[in-house]
Amino acid sequence: MSRKTRIIWSASIALGFLVLYYFVSNLSFSVKGEKLLLRKVEAVRNAFWPRKSIENENVLFINVDYDREMRPVFDIKGNKLGERPITDRHKLLHLLQFLQEKVDYKYILLDVFFADDVKTEWDSALFTQIVSMPHIVIPCEAYEDEKLADESLRIKSGKVSYNESFWVYGFTIYPFYWGEEKSLPLMMYEEMNEETTGSQLKKFGPFYFDGCRLAKGCDFLSLDVTANKYFYDDGNRCWYNLGSEVLGNEKDSSFVKLVNYPEMFKDKYIVIGSFQPDGKGDDMVSTFKGPMSGAVINYNAFCSLMEGHHKISLGITLLLYALFFVVSFIMLGGGDEKEKLQKWADSKGKTCSTVIFLLLPWAKSTLLLQLFLVAVYLVLDKVLPLLLISVVFYYLSLFVKLKKHIKQ
Repeated sequence: MSRKTRIIWSASIALGFLVLYYFVSNLSFSVKGEKLLLRKVEAVRNAFWPRKSIENENVLFINVDYDREMRPVFDIKGNKLGERPITDRHKLLHLLQFLQEKVDYKYILLDVFFADDVKTEWDSALFTQIVSMPHIVIPCEAYEDEKLADESLRIKSGKVSYNESFWVYGFTIYPFYWGEEKSLPLMMYEEMNEETTGSQLKKFGPFYFDGCRLAKGCDFLSLDVTANKYFYDDGNRCWYNLGSEVLGNEKDSSFVKLVNYPEMFKDKYIVIGSFQPDGKGDDMVSTFKGPMSGAVINYNAFCSLMEGHHKISLGITLLLYALFFVVSFIMLGGGDEKEKLQKWADSKGKTCSTVIFLLLPWAKSTLLLQLFLVAVYLVLDKVLPLLLISVVFYYLSLFVKLKKHIKQ
């Protein structure tokens, strides 16, 4: 194959893989190896360049793990099945009333699911309060067998999903659409932008657009915001407990009682959910950074949207095209470039020859793509779904070698 022909074929293959990459990046599940690779990279980065967890001034986390009450559970026929603990809805009502009357908050992410099989005397007042408030969202059912306690809540609810695939245990990728329905973070994103940029993530067949920009329908979250311990490294609190520290404990006056300090809530995203440390909470999800609260994952997904990570970056696209072109060009060469490079290294001395000799066996498409994935994650804090692309490249290279072998 002439050099000109190889360049044309490489350019065409690179363009095809760029299109394939877009569709792969819209898959709402991960492939085997991505989570493990990122977990190893994260461990190495923390060993050499540890990142301190510091207080995020934009968000206030409120923990409801210590504010449970036992309530009877009924089946669809009204028969009592037993009892289970649920979040104290009376306390939630008090908190929301305080926030609406006293605080100019940005948004409330109330990560508490209100199931239809549990009823309390506070439901009517609480649900009316939620529906009447601006800038608030709750999770709705992700599966058909889960129903909201009241259909009036539907307007304030968004889908929540921590997708796992058949071969990958744990959460990796967050979908912003569940079929045709919007996710909880997407509802937050569109409502926050409604009065400013008007940005909305729209689905058109297999494609997604945010305004005039091509976008992705899901994102491999880098999970920068964490709340997995009582205190940040700078000494500030990660979260406050709803009953004892936010509303105040009447039996113990030593607690903070944040409702006496409305400025603590002003202009903040208020995330209400389970934040027990060390993966002990009721809503913990396995991630490549370890167990993480579902409420924190939802907030990270919202932050990802606000930072525009779902929009296709021209710079990343050009880098990917260049990488796909180089890999394709090397693959179509059938090893000729490697032999030429080794001969050139031999002519430059023993040291250069030895280095090239050691590196050449690793100059494969899978390794190059994985190294690029790691580099982008370390430098830009972006996660690119390249492992599946590397597998396709691997089988394509096998096809090229087999075709060459048959011709010989």
